[in-house]
Amino acid sequence: MLCWEVPQGEKDILMADKPILFSAPMVKALFAGTKTQTRRILKPHPQLISDDYLYWIAEDGKCHEPRWRVGDRIWVREAWRPGAWREGHIAVDYRATPEENRTPWLDVPETKWEDIWIKISNEARDAIDAKRGSVREIGDGFTWDRGDSPCRWRTSIFMPRYASRLTLTVTDVRVQRLQDISAPDAVAEGIAWRSALVDGDMPGACYGQEGEFEYPEAAYAALWDAINGPGAWDANPFVVALTFSVEHRNIDANKEPTP
Repeated sequence: MLCWEVPQGEKDILMADKPILFSAPMVKALFAGTKTQTRRILKPHPQLISDDYLYWIAEDGKCHEPRWRVGDRIWVREAWRPGAWREGHIAVDYRATPEENRTPWLDVPETKWEDIWIKISNEARDAIDAKRGSVREIGDGFTWDRGDSPCRWRTSIFMPRYASRLTLTVTDVRVQRLQDISAPDAVAEGIAWRSALVDGDMPGACYGQEGEFEYPEAAYAALWDAINGPGAWDANPFVVALTFSVEHRNIDANKEPTP
């Protein structure tokens, strides 16, 4: 019996909280409300896929399924740095929105505070020694001009859960070939689409990573190659396509933070 022939009722259907990485342009699209889908390459590569495209057998001979399920909550990881700190709390600068330098104070878990406090204090001292930026030492602390944190930028993979400011709830999960994306789905990926006629007869224009395109799918193809490297679109891998709703809040917060 193939793994997907097990009756659905006998499968373990547990919703979970999981992280996901997004680049700065995609974070902006999430905030703008133009991005409600994302695609990720299926790993390990499928050799045989179920009729409903939700399970597959890979080269290892084992059955696999997408790591995400409908109902899962996803907390977004993005590039960040500590923008300010005080005992047990930090404020965060987000690389996608550098103009926002009055972010709320966030509680740092007690078990994490000493480690991050040592790291950011050392970064502040290093900045002073290098005469970099506006940071200066006052008493047993530091000060600097607003928006000029002495801390280094951290890549999205190192964003802790408490610093995340976007929460996604999965509403649909599909496995498909990358090039099977439809025009509406390409737009839902955050591609900016202008429906006005161009030159009198073109259906519209698509603005993606590398210029102007006639169709949303072409713009998404350019974006995919820009992210994954030349030829990535032509490889046409199997991907998992997630559709989600977006909330502008930390996954553990009960409501949106006050700006």
